[in-house]
Amino acid sequence: MRPQFVACLSLLVILCGLKATESVYAEEGMVITPPTQPATGPGGNNHPYEAVVTKRFGEGRNGYWIAYPKGVDQPLPVVGFLHGWGVFTMQPYQAWVNHIVRRGNIVIYPQYMESYIDNPADMTGIAGRAVADAFTKLGTDGIPTAIDGKFALVGHSLGGCISANFANDPEAYGVPKPLAVMPVEPGDSRRGTKIDWLLPKTFKSSAKIPAETLLLVVVGEDDRVVNNKVALRMFKEAKQVPLENRDFVTFHTDPRGMPPLRADHFIPLGFVNVPEPSRWAPNAYDYLGLWKLFDGLTDAAFYGKNREYALGNTPQQRSLGTWSDGVPVKELTVTDKP
Repeated sequence: MRPQFVACLSLLVILCGLKATESVYAEEGMVITPPTQPATGPGGNNHPYEAVVTKRFGEGRNGYWIAYPKGVDQPLPVVGFLHGWGVFTMQPYQAWVNHIVRRGNIVIYPQYMESYIDNPADMTGIAGRAVADAFTKLGTDGIPTAIDGKFALVGHSLGGCISANFANDPEAYGVPKPLAVMPVEPGDSRRGTKIDWLLPKTFKSSAKIPAETLLLVVVGEDDRVVNNKVALRMFKEAKQVPLENRDFVTFHTDPRGMPPLRADHFIPLGFVNVPEPSRWAPNAYDYLGLWKLFDGLTDAAFYGKNREYALGNTPQQRSLGTWSDGVPVKELTVTDKP
């Protein structure tokens, strides 16, 4: 069968399935919708800052963006945000970046790739040089300065591997030692196939991540792009980090309402210029999932509060809110023995 025909047929099946689901809810006289962003707390909309300023530095794969709250003249914590494979701009993660910034942080977002033939094995070094250079720009041209020592990392997919590499050996890459690290669906090859040995590797090791680091490794149960092979190795190899400082977190698909909540490889993507209800707009798995977890993790690392939203297998950590009919969304699975 021709690839074009197969692609069209697959799309038709998906659309028919969604339409059938939608018609069931219509016949019952209601549409079940997912939770919205909470007003307060980690993941919530209680931002102390409204406007975000974003500035670009450098060219191509060596370039990076710095995002910060507008009108701030005081030092702020810094978050390094590491994107996934094939992402050449900040746009797919813009909603999450804006949320982090509006909470009162500076975000450094290195590009580190500009072509699909770039070598993933080189990207940690490229990203490290970008982050190091970005720190020299802080405190200049209206950009806030950094609070010494308050640095955290979050990365998706290939960026999850880079975040762990940074945390494992920050001196080697010229970046500050992070207090908190959250690799999301980390991986640098497709599906753990038999040809993995042919592919360049990005993730190196997590065996030297300092014991005091707060570490969350996050996966989706229906991730068909990288599965959880690298994530499991990353978590288990970081055995020097005590279990009270690290958790392995799994999202589960919950199709109860419209739009359904999917625990695939693309949970973190939340384009800000696409109207609701869109697959790519932020949803409960952002607000009450990834954003909440990372907010809690950085709050705990930076300020000694909200730890229960990020670590310890607590109800606050596991909960993803309730559907509009009052049924809880499938909780996160949290474990220290994956």
